[in-house]
Amino acid sequence: MRGVKIFIVLITAVLLIIASGCAARKTVTPDTPADDDGMGMVEDFEEIPDEEGLPFMEDEAIPEPDGMMAEPEPLPEPEAMDEPPPLIEPEPRPAGMKYIVVKDDTLWDISRKDKIYSNSFRWPLIFKANMDQIQDPDIIEIGQRLDIRKDWDRAEINDAVKKAQDTPPYVPHTNPRKRLPLKY
Repeated sequence: MRGVKIFIVLITAVLLIIASGCAARKTVTPDTPADDDGMGMVEDFEEIPDEEGLPFMEDEAIPEPDGMMAEPEPLPEPEAMDEPPPLIEPEPRPAGMKYIVVKDDTLWDISRKDKIYSNSFRWPLIFKANMDQIQDPDIIEIGQRLDIRKDWDRAEINDAVKKAQDTPPYVPHTNPRKRLPLKY
């Protein structure tokens, strides 16, 4: 019980010290008058009656000597803009191009060309873009006009490379296969 009383006395003492230390004190320096509250100087306001004997506020118009109210100065007119500046649109990415098959071309060789994909393993992209005219990726014909799309997303490109890697080795044949080894 005695320990509880000592604890309460200590807590009370700490709270009193904190409260007295945190209280604002008025500090008077030789430059500051003793009654200064630190808020700066406030001059006395003298009400000036208008012609009717009523006080007016500072932001109201002050009567001119001849009794007329002064017209407020007109605000400058905002400058009119002729037309808004034209929006600059980014140049569209080329959606693709056409490639005409020549003798001894393969999708592998076409895909490797610098102006096409610069990567032989992307040949499934050419096949996918031209499934309407190519039945078998091993058989393309001289003079065929192939669409070369350039707007593939990263997932489609990665999928094409994976499929090219999974494609079994080439076995010569002259007729299109009925069933392809992979679903391109």
